[in-house]
Amino acid sequence: MEEIAGFEDRLNDLKSKGDYLINQCTEHLQAKFKQNIQNHLQGTKDSYSAICSTAQRVSLALKMFLCHLIITHIIISLSTCLFK
Repeated sequence: MEEIAGFEDRLNDLKSKGDYLINQCTEHLQAKFKQNIQNHLQGTKDSYSAICSTAQRVSLALKMFLCHLIITHIIISLSTCLFK
């Protein structure tokens, strides 16, 4: 999850740098660039959200799978001990 926090920091840093560069342009170009950047930023946020959601689902599935394996191992071990 540290990588995710780092991604947010880098995204904010890029946005600040982009804002600075845009402010150096004429007003006509500023409006055009700002709209393009907003579209790309929204797409990036949507992708980021989807990645986080998928990571959470995968993590939950792995935890459930590990619990199932542990329970199976315990049952087999108990069965072996009880029927010796």
